[in-house]
Formats: sequence, structure tokens, C-alpha cells
Amino acid sequence: MSYDRNIKWLNDRRVIYRRNPVNDVPSIKTALYEYYEDGTHEAYHLFNSKAKITTYRSLKWHFYVLYYLNQDKGLLPTHVYKFIADKENGFVTFFISDRKLQAMIDDVFQNGGEPPVNKKRKIIFKDYSMLTPEQK
Repeated sequence: MSYDRNIKWLNDRRVIYRRNPVNDVPSIKTALYEYYEDGTHEAYHLFNSKAKITTYRSLKWHFYVLYYLNQDKGLLPTHVYKFIADKENGFVTFFISDRKLQAMIDDVFQNGGEPPVNKKRKIIFKDYSMLTPEQK
């Protein structure tokens, strides 16, 4: 059974899960995109595609990113991480035991805060650019 992603729940609680680069300056900036000639690691856009989290490692990386993006407004409550890890909410494709999930959350709280490793991106399309994936 496939579950739809409940992104509204995160929005209602004002959880930050997207951020464009802060320190890197784009080489070219247009109304539709920003181009970084050398690329940037600072762009975080979680839950941007239909793909779901399929591994423990990926789930933990998402937790680190959420922790990093929301640390300025304080720690996210544990129930936010539990909500994302619940298969019925549409973010993950697997069930995780309560013990393993709590260990993962504790690890994020102890070791989080640094920018998580992210892939380098050269072009970042602006939100609501109205371009289709083919046009991009």
C-alpha cells in the first residue's frame, strides 16, 4: 500500500525542510534560477520529489538536515522525527523499531549541528518557477 506524503503536517508546525545557499554567491542570477559556476553544497531541498526514504542511512541523513536547518529556532521535538519515520505518513518505505528510531534520534541530538554532507549543485531553480522537469 502506498501512502501520500503528509507534508502539510510539517508546514503546519513550521518545520524548515528547504533552504537555498546562504554563504555561496551565484555566478548568474535570473528570475528562474541561480547558477553557481563552481557549484554549491549549501542547497537543501528535502521532500522535493516523489521519491521516498528507503534506507536507515538516508533517514538519518534527513534527520541531520532537519536538525541543522531548524537549530536556529531551537531543537525540533522528538515527535517530528517520529512522524517522518512512520511509514503511514508517506515519507519512508519501511517500518523502523521504536528502539532503533530512538537511538537514531539520540545520535542526531548528540552529533548534529554541522552542515550535513550534500551533493554539489550548479543550478538551483527557484520555487514556483513553473518550469516542467523537461524544461529544466
